[in-house]
Amino acid sequence: MGHKFRKLLKWLNVDDLEIQRLVIESIREKEQMEMLGLIAPSIQADIVNINFTPEPLPEDSMSFMQMAEWNELKGDWSNCKQLSAAVEYVYARKINLNKYEFYLTSTKEQQLNTRVIVPFYWKGQLIGYSARAMSDEPFSRYVTRVDNGFVFNIDKQQKNWQFVIVCEGLFDAMSIDGVAVMHSSVTATQVNIIESLNKEIIVVPDWNHSGQDLIDAALDNGWGVSFPVWAETCIDINDAVVKYGKLFALKAIVDAVEHNPLKIKLLRKNYGH
Repeated sequence: MGHKFRKLLKWLNVDDLEIQRLVIESIREKEQMEMLGLIAPSIQADIVNINFTPEPLPEDSMSFMQMAEWNELKGDWSNCKQLSAAVEYVYARKINLNKYEFYLTSTKEQQLNTRVIVPFYWKGQLIGYSARAMSDEPFSRYVTRVDNGFVFNIDKQQKNWQFVIVCEGLFDAMSIDGVAVMHSSVTATQVNIIESLNKEIIVVPDWNHSGQDLIDAALDNGWGVSFPVWAETCIDINDAVVKYGKLFALKAIVDAVEHNPLKIKLLRKNYGH
């Protein structure tokens, strides 16, 4: 756990014992994943030469850390409620705030001020974002601004990783450092980007009706599909990470990959909620 994240938690009055527990948990998880060969030293993977039209973040957007530092500098914590709610939301979903950056805005258009903003990067350049509602109010969960064909989290895939995990949702991808297509279908551009990594491709669908479309995409492209043991009790990857932890969820995915199309078609009938 990085110094900035610990500082952020202190600003939000998180107990010192809880902060220390998170530090120890983070170190232990990294060591265990290295021992199992699930992670390796970071060498960014090469990706295809595709261009996306840049889309800026909403007006007056600030990262969690920027907002906390600005509040401390100005001595004005009037927006602390928004920041605390956002940090609590991300923390509850077990996302590593050292690895993934999130933003907030006061812009009220499309209720952006009630959402956590996830920036999208392509080869180091900001090209768009998706703003996720922090509640399940009766409006769209996501407001997304990015060119069609983008694959989220592709910039964090490493050359010496043996596989890439493909899922539908942003928080699923961040939970296990995979990539997200952000829809139940997969475009030709997304196929090109994912396959350019030259890794074993493991698809982990949501275990509901829309997940069946992602399995179809895997079959069409000759990709593997994982049927992890936790699929019987969890709707998606992030749900599994929250319930059982990242290490167990990831190892279960790797242990349950199926490449035979006939077996995939058979197994899919036994999954889903």
